[in-house]
Amino acid sequence: MTTREHTRCIGFRRTWAHLRHDQAIAVNKKKVYRLWKEEGLQ
Repeated sequence: MTTREHTRCIGFRRTWAHLRHDQAIAVNKKKVYRLWKEEGLQ
């Protein structure tokens, strides 16, 4: 599930938590934030 499929807006922290806990992907919170900003998401 991508963030664009959600009907509500979620932030980078919730996205980071989803990746770490639900998808079991080890990713740094700072990297998620950087990518979030590069894509122009807020």
